[in-house]
Amino acid sequence: MKWYPNNKGLQKWYQAASGHSKSVQGYKLLERMLDYNPETRITAKEALEHPYFSEDPIPVMHPFHEHSVMYPKRQLTLDELCDRKD
Repeated sequence: MKWYPNNKGLQKWYQAASGHSKSVQGYKLLERMLDYNPETRITAKEALEHPYFSEDPIPVMHPFHEHSVMYPKRQLTLDELCDRKD
């Protein structure tokens, strides 16, 4: 981000949050998206055309589609439904 040239905090967070995927292009995209100056910040169209989305493994809409994870089914109680704030 241009307003904070030595952005070690973001780099450390990205490395911790990205787990096994330490994509340099992913970090560059995130950095451009978080640019404080709207004149130099990446646009949505530019972001979708960023090289990060061409990296291997290619990002997918449903990242767990190949995994068979069974989540327990849970029914909501009437109290939980009434407590919802819409």
